[in-house]
Amino acid sequence: TFALDARLYHDLGVRIVEAWRQGIELPEPGMGHDYVAIIAGVYWLLGAHPLYAILLHCWLGALTGWLAYRIGQKLFDRAGALRAAYFVGFWPSSLLWSSQILRDALSWCLILTILWLVVLMTEPDPRPFRVRWWRLCVQAAGLVAATILVTRLRVYLGSVLTLMALVTLVPAGCAYAFDRRIGRALARSAQVLGLG
Repeated sequence: TFALDARLYHDLGVRIVEAWRQGIELPEPGMGHDYVAIIAGVYWLLGAHPLYAILLHCWLGALTGWLAYRIGQKLFDRAGALRAAYFVGFWPSSLLWSSQILRDALSWCLILTILWLVVLMTEPDPRPFRVRWWRLCVQAAGLVAATILVTRLRVYLGSVLTLMALVTLVPAGCAYAFDRRIGRALARSAQVLGLG
């Protein structure tokens, strides 16, 4: 009677694993295979039991709390980081949705991963740009991958992230380009492209 989508995701995950093993066409869930394929992958590796997917979601919920702490630590101080981790980790709906086979835990984890990568890409680095370009490339690739996956899970989040990038990062990139700080201007451009 609660979280009826969880039962649907479980059933589809089991059917997809059976289709993989038999080499037949995948069942059409009517909503895309992105999230259901993740559940099926867990079932294929560990077995088709709902608790395995729930354990994955609990792990994602814990990772979300850690990401909130790291973001708070970079932007504020240790006390702010602990408050952020507490609110994200012990928010009632966060605990509830992490215990179900639903897209929410993965979506929140991806959102905080995106924010973490944006924070990493915007932090000052005294090394010359030619020395740290590879780090920026890896972060930009992670940003693109996380943004694509969160958009595939929830389309409206992609629109929000694109709007956020246009409103905040484009002016910052233009300001850095105007001041001839090309490395930082390129970092903002990579963020805009990754989030857009």
